Order: sequence, then structure tokens, then C-alpha cells
Amino acid sequence: MQEVLKDWMVRQRIHFDEVYREELDCIGPAVWLHASAYYKRLASAADNSERRRLYWEAGHSVLLTEHLVALVRKQHPDGNALEVVAKFYHSDHFKQTPFAILQARLYAGMASHVKGGRVLSASDSYDVLVISRYAPYCDAVFVDDFMRSLSSGTPVNLEKFCGTQFFSAKTLGSFLGRLAGLESRMSTSHQEALELAYPRLNGAGKKE
Repeated sequence: MQEVLKDWMVRQRIHFDEVYREELDCIGPAVWLHASAYYKRLASAADNSERRRLYWEAGHSVLLTEHLVALVRKQHPDGNALEVVAKFYHSDHFKQTPFAILQARLYAGMASHVKGGRVLSASDSYDVLVISRYAPYCDAVFVDDFMRSLSSGTPVNLEKFCGTQFFSAKTLGSFLGRLAGLESRMSTSHQEALELAYPRLNGAGKKE
């Protein structure tokens, strides 16, 4: 990542579409590189305790790879599942997955801020990972002010790609209003199910 940041800094101009394509091209291979490094460490692990530690420290790339490998093995028991998954990560099909598209758009949008002098923090990178993986399946996401502005503004505009609304401390009123609207439209059966799952609600917001 540090090399990428240096590249953004020395460019004369940052072109969003150009950086977006570059990021999209490298996400799949980067996921596979991380996962394959995990498998190499796993193969040389001394015992089951170390194997468990490696698994819990592995991160999203390995969890995704493990899931895909299991799917491939279920459908093609006699095939080389790891080889199939590796080819997928390097294919154009992978570039059509929601998280790859969102991650590439977020980093492409962030490039101009880095060029303008913003220091990319570990939390920024973490936010990109979380947003790109969960936003496609959420109606609304609450993040910090910078990530809200980046995600919902031009040219990133994730709302267009996944229909998710982004909120932050600066738009807290709108966020609370959205939550109140959801509560007011909640059916009795939904409310009862929530109270069953979360007894501490104590009937809060229950319709009369």
C-alpha cells in the first residue's frame, strides 16, 4: 500500500477512472497473494494450536478463499479447488463482484485526497474494507465524516452502485430520522420478534 500512496503523490494529476481501473485490476490478485501466503504458513505450522492461531488471524481474504474452495469442492470433488479459485481471482468475473467494485471506487476517490496532502490512516483502510464488503447489503451505514463525504460524493457515489445511504456525525439528525421512520412503519409481528430476540428493548417504540 505504501508504494501505491507514493505513486499517487508523484502523479501530476489524479484521474479517477484511471486509478479505478488500476485498483480493480489488482484487488483479486492481492486477495489471492494474501490467501496463498496463509496456506504456506499453515503448511509449515508446528501443531494444531498454531494452525488455529493462523486461521483466526487470517482475515477476510482467507475466509473468502476458504468459502470459495468449499463451494468448488462440493460441485467438483475431483478437481483442484485452489487452482479454480486462483483463476477466478485473476479473472474479469471477479472484477464484477460488488466488494471489488466498491473497494476500487473508494481507493480511486481517496487518491485525490492523498495527492492533496491527506495522510491515509489505518482506520481509513479499515473503513474501505468494511464499507466495500457490507454496504451492498445494508440500507444505511454510519461512518466518520470523511468516509461519508467520500462514499456518497462525486465521483465515488456508492449510493448509485449499491443504493446505500451514508450517514455520519454531521448528518446525525437525518440518521435518527431514518431510524424513527423505520420504527413507525414496523409491523406488530416485527416488533414482537425484536422484543423476543432483544429482551432489553422492554417494549421501546411498541405501537399502541
